[in-house]
Amino acid sequence: MTLKMNDATKDARLYDVNCTADAQGMNLWVEELLHRYQDSICCGKYQSVFRCMNIKDENVLIGAAGRLVGMRILVSRSAIQGELDYHSEPVFAITEASEEGFQSIPFQQVFTLCNRLRNKLKDLVGSEFYRVPVLGGLKSIILSDEPQEIINYYLPEIELFGTGNRFSLFAAGYIPEDISLPGEAEKQSHALCPISSKVQRPGKDEYMVRMAGVLEKLKSDFVQKVVVARKCTVTPCEAFDKLDYTAYLLDRYFQEYFYLFRQGEDAYWTGISPEIIMKQSGSVAVTKPLAGTRKKCEDDAVNQQVRKELTATSKDIIEHEHALYFMVDQLEKAGIGKVHIDKNKTVLETPYAFHIKSEISVQLKEGVSCFDIIGAIYPPATIWGIPVDRTEHILAETEPFSREYFTGLYGYWNYAGDADTALVIRSAKVEDGTVSVYAGGGIVKYSDPNAEFDETVNKMRPLLSYFTEK
Repeated sequence: MTLKMNDATKDARLYDVNCTADAQGMNLWVEELLHRYQDSICCGKYQSVFRCMNIKDENVLIGAAGRLVGMRILVSRSAIQGELDYHSEPVFAITEASEEGFQSIPFQQVFTLCNRLRNKLKDLVGSEFYRVPVLGGLKSIILSDEPQEIINYYLPEIELFGTGNRFSLFAAGYIPEDISLPGEAEKQSHALCPISSKVQRPGKDEYMVRMAGVLEKLKSDFVQKVVVARKCTVTPCEAFDKLDYTAYLLDRYFQEYFYLFRQGEDAYWTGISPEIIMKQSGSVAVTKPLAGTRKKCEDDAVNQQVRKELTATSKDIIEHEHALYFMVDQLEKAGIGKVHIDKNKTVLETPYAFHIKSEISVQLKEGVSCFDIIGAIYPPATIWGIPVDRTEHILAETEPFSREYFTGLYGYWNYAGDADTALVIRSAKVEDGTVSVYAGGGIVKYSDPNAEFDETVNKMRPLLSYFTEK
């Protein structure tokens, strides 16, 4: 298949509309689109609802169905493969082989190829559509001999996006024009979902054994920090309503991001991430690392004491400063602009935990893209470790599952210079009648394995609170 410049969007349309959608209303609307236009939408296993706060603290909401044109990158020990596609059929491909073989994920080469594909994809999109969000993200994978998808971004077949009640509707030329608009969803009570089984990977005993090996490497200074993840899979007793689950999470736990998406697969990912990888508006970008966590309780006096202890405890301070200054150093080395720490070690309160949070801004040089920014800081020490390459080998030995999108990225960018990308944490994978919840904890040489295990339990709590054991 060969596409000429702008062919992918030559018959598409974009117009401004007024609507009163909220995130749950957008969820319902996207489901209705996929049902109503199932004969028109070519790639029905692509869908997304994404809610965030932009640099101006405006509420941004995006709903999308189908995949019109997009870009993918796969990586193995021997090569990086990139491609552009139209309706999921390749229209351009490139392979960059490594003669010596990669020993760990070659992140810099991946993001360099992202920029190359982003620029080539631009030729397939008419300039009148440059402000339309391109959706997608990155999976958190461990390098293997077989090619694995690491990057997947796409321009949807139908997309509604905007702030407040000011939205724009983008649609491919073959989509019928009588598209209804979403409204606010009715508030409802949520009946908790009974489950028939609950499987922890690893359970506490196995976790303690695995942690002994991690701490040994930390104390020998082989690495300075490692973030070790756990996974809990529950099986509901009855048919599972993912939209009621997402409404429950939105009502109780939304902070910075909400997302419900699937990327060409049967599995859905949903979450209420509090952590920003990057926000961009023209020549300004921000990132806000979180590291250092304590559980929140219902006693205000206890919570006040926890807040004080969080920023006075050496383990938490060390963990956070590892993440913060590693990120600042990486941004400065990238040479993409002037870097400034705007807020240093403040306390972020969420409905279930306290985190130490810092804020970094970058005044960008001309021509810097979202992938230049992300490439400078991903993977952050808040979800991976220091140094990056050695951490990957420890995680391969320590975690008995694939993270997939957990601790990866999800968000949007456009050709007008706007971008917003969430770190995929406080997230769950919904697949085959099961729900898998993930959480990790930052380990330094002074960490207490029992406390680290309890931290992962607390981080999973919001995502698991919808389920009840018989």
